[in-house]
Amino acid sequence: MSRRRARRWAAAGMPWVRDLLASSLLSHATEATQQAERYHAQDRAGDAEGYEFDAASDRSLANRLGAAALWWVTKDMSLAALDAARDIPVISTEDCPADTGLIGFAHPLPLLDTTETGGFPVRLSDGTQHQLTHAHVDALVWTRHGVDIEVRACVQAHRLPGPLPGHTGPLQPFIAIGGTLPLDFEALDARGRMDGPAGSTRISPGSPIISLMAMLAATWILAATPTVSDRKQIDKPRHISSQPRDPGPPYDEHVTLIDLRAPRHIATPGDDRGRSGREYRQRWIVRGHWRQQAYGPKKSKRRATWIPSHIKGPEGAPLKTTEHVYVWRR
Repeated sequence: MSRRRARRWAAAGMPWVRDLLASSLLSHATEATQQAERYHAQDRAGDAEGYEFDAASDRSLANRLGAAALWWVTKDMSLAALDAARDIPVISTEDCPADTGLIGFAHPLPLLDTTETGGFPVRLSDGTQHQLTHAHVDALVWTRHGVDIEVRACVQAHRLPGPLPGHTGPLQPFIAIGGTLPLDFEALDARGRMDGPAGSTRISPGSPIISLMAMLAATWILAATPTVSDRKQIDKPRHISSQPRDPGPPYDEHVTLIDLRAPRHIATPGDDRGRSGREYRQRWIVRGHWRQQAYGPKKSKRRATWIPSHIKGPEGAPLKTTEHVYVWRR
């Protein structure tokens, strides 16, 4: 990665990333509209329909990005969210922190398998066509319309097989999925279908589609949990210019940086000896878990709450660690 690209792909560069993503979406919307018009001229209304849908979707997202919440998630925080996403039970409308948001990950998420959705066709500047079946996730974009939510996974363009025609932005969306809140992940795994604003999508057990939604949901909840995350706002550097392309309110230039708090050590009497009388000479990490927390009038509602990891064992003893390999899994 070049030094210039590394400087841009950082928390302070997220307004710039947002602007170029919006420009790229508007350009794609224009191309899709032109293609739809060519199909209409050939009396191929059925072929034009898909391009018209894509154009409207891209144009809508581009216009909403100006008000998007901008998040930058550190490597440690993204790994914690991946771990929590493995068994997140449900996500509700209250968990969604904003109607539109863009999350950049300091460290790419694991390769996402897109074969279930037919892959993503990539046309390079040299005219060659590639079918993208696996890609790292560098960013997530979400938009919410009432109870309907759409999520797009994005990869940094430099990870693609080659340059894209007319594409100057750092991000390329490669998969879009939709759902209706609340989402019960355990029921989705069992039912094999996910309902969304564009209809119902067939999904396989342990589907990467579910994993992607679960990751986003876990990030939302962990970021809102003070005992888990450390949040701070940073401002965009003055040398990066962001201007709205359409008349309207000024863009939000603040970025929320979300980092993982260090696990707390729970010192309890008898930490050095277990119930069996065994003497412990190391500390170890107890994995966090989900709890359905009661809230609302007369505690009648339930919200998924993450109980963070903590460290057990004698104070001052060496910490026992294990090597983790993170994959998309439900």
